[in-house]
Amino acid sequence: MLKNIVPHHKEVAAKLSDIAPSGYTMALNVCYLTPQVQVTTYPEAWVKRYREMHFVSHDPVAIWSTVNSGSTRWSDLPLWAHTGLSELVITEGREYGLAYGASVARRNDTCPTLRCVLFAARPDRELTDLEIDYLVDVLDQAMTGIGFNSGLSAVELETLRDLAAGLSHQQIAAIREISAQTVRKRIDRAKVVLGARNAMQAVGIAARLGLLDAPAML
Repeated sequence: MLKNIVPHHKEVAAKLSDIAPSGYTMALNVCYLTPQVQVTTYPEAWVKRYREMHFVSHDPVAIWSTVNSGSTRWSDLPLWAHTGLSELVITEGREYGLAYGASVARRNDTCPTLRCVLFAARPDRELTDLEIDYLVDVLDQAMTGIGFNSGLSAVELETLRDLAAGLSHQQIAAIREISAQTVRKRIDRAKVVLGARNAMQAVGIAARLGLLDAPAML
């Protein structure tokens, strides 16, 4: 998914892996803890454990990102992060190599209900100021790339909504006064952006993301 929203995505992915050998998580356009797009390279065992235990409700990193904008090292989180279940999340995370880390959080200025975050972890040392600055730059690039609608344009969303309504390519072309080839091009790009194998899967992904529920945001 990075390749669809971040310029020079291969170099960015390599740099992120170097900064965060224990993994990173980028969640874009998060609303009520549900992101439109999420990329994670954390260890699979930790991701499974995290979900099974519903750690997100007690994770000090996640909690910090919901109420703050900016960046912080995990070691600089306030004292409440080291009590009760929050301390359990920290302790178990260390067992999977998430001993040191940094968080970057941004609120979308145009749509304040949406937030974007990037968490990066390593097992051996604190992240440097330059490394944290790089995380900030990457998240800013991703926010620009994804826009409001997971990187889909208004007309691509319109086409997916038409497909969801049961219209054929020819019917969409006639209603929208465009060619069938243009309809196919819009669907093909939507598939690439959403990582879908076919048109119906693209519709399903867009529906799960809540993108088909309201008019496209420009």
